[in-house]
Amino acid sequence: MKVVRNYFINLGYQLLILLAPLLTIPYVSRVLGPENVGINAYTNSVMTYFLIFATFGLNMYGMNKIKYLKDEKARSKLFWEIELLQILMVVIALATYMILTSFAARFRPYFWLQAISLVAVAFDISWYFMGTHDYQKTIMRNTTIRILGIVFIFFLVKTENDLATYILVTALAGLIGNLSLWPALRKNLTKVDWGQLTFVPHLKPAFLLLLPTVASQIYMMINRTLLGKLDAISASGYFDYGSRLVIVLIAIVTAVSQVMMPLSTKRAKNGDLVGLRHDLVVGMDTTTGIGVGLAFGIAAISPQMPAWLLGLGYEPVSQLLMIMAPAVLLIGWSNVLGQQYLLVTGKTAAYTWALWAGVFFNISFDFILIPWFGLNGAAYGLLISEVLIVIWQLALVHRHVTVTHLFPQIWKYLVAGLVMFGVVEYLNVHQFMNAHHLLLQIGLGVIIYLLLVVILNTPLINRLRNILRSAMRTPENKI
Repeated sequence: MKVVRNYFINLGYQLLILLAPLLTIPYVSRVLGPENVGINAYTNSVMTYFLIFATFGLNMYGMNKIKYLKDEKARSKLFWEIELLQILMVVIALATYMILTSFAARFRPYFWLQAISLVAVAFDISWYFMGTHDYQKTIMRNTTIRILGIVFIFFLVKTENDLATYILVTALAGLIGNLSLWPALRKNLTKVDWGQLTFVPHLKPAFLLLLPTVASQIYMMINRTLLGKLDAISASGYFDYGSRLVIVLIAIVTAVSQVMMPLSTKRAKNGDLVGLRHDLVVGMDTTTGIGVGLAFGIAAISPQMPAWLLGLGYEPVSQLLMIMAPAVLLIGWSNVLGQQYLLVTGKTAAYTWALWAGVFFNISFDFILIPWFGLNGAAYGLLISEVLIVIWQLALVHRHVTVTHLFPQIWKYLVAGLVMFGVVEYLNVHQFMNAHHLLLQIGLGVIIYLLLVVILNTPLINRLRNILRSAMRTPENKI
């Protein structure tokens, strides 16, 4: 039950981060229009590369490092070492970014407004509170600031000339959110001897954590950048909005590996290879059960949903969603294979190489396919890259786990997904899309899929039954 609870807690926080921008999409897409949305997506994607360098893996490194320190002086010393190193990396990244973007005359004002998000990284200390398990401060403040940011967007962004205002409000929300955590430090830190602070020991381990993070983040951003260069600036906006909808579904699926990872790590440390393989099978099957339903679901409502959600002028997003739908399942599989097995068994280099291979594949396919197929070419490139990453990772684990055991009775999920797709697609074709019909289709799709996975007696349903039986047992029965 603890694993299930942690799954929903983690899922809720990830969805908060992802859904906050989505709440403004129907409004912003109509007010700014495809061209301005594309400019924002393109300039933001370029800024993100510098933001990745600025973070330098220090957030993840600091969170993992500080949770093992109980002494306040040691924690305070580590905090200031990491924070000052973070500021240094931001200064380097920001200076380079401002110099390079100064040559982009057309988009220079938007590039420089995006730079506020780079400055915000210098003041991001959420890693400290996450590492000390003080989640409430981070979650409450982030929730408040994000809601205020949404409110200001509705009040201040009124016409297509307000793109600069939109970027400014979005970037400032991140900066203010990070600054809001600093007052809470007074109760957590003690005075330190500044002369004893050292930075060099943190560089290598933080950089090693950065490598897989860079690969995964570049992987998601490169399509926006290349579409802006190789196709049209509006295509970058189409891909941005389409991928945001898909990423929300991916977060639901990948939360499985994030929750299972601590248990798998413990098994790996204890040398429990049988338990580790069992967890991998459970993680893959759970991801399959959730991912198949979500992939078929988004594909079924893709023909009309973008026009209803985004407004006129965003019709290309429909086909984009249809093409990208399988990525929900593929990325879920690659997360389980990579994080739940390769990382916990010490195969970090293999995991990192797989991610960087995905970046290489994606960029290569983009240069080939975007000139031919435009926006859809980027989607095809992403999908092919994901297939190759999964095959690569399966080749890495096949010596330890029988690959066919990772997909037990997958046909049952596929049958349930196809039936759901057929029913929802039929309604989608014969109904005019509005809020009521969209909710009806989503609700009916969920019911059909759940009923079928129950009727077909899938492994996922059997595990849920066992969990419920265990939870409902009385102490006497357990004895």
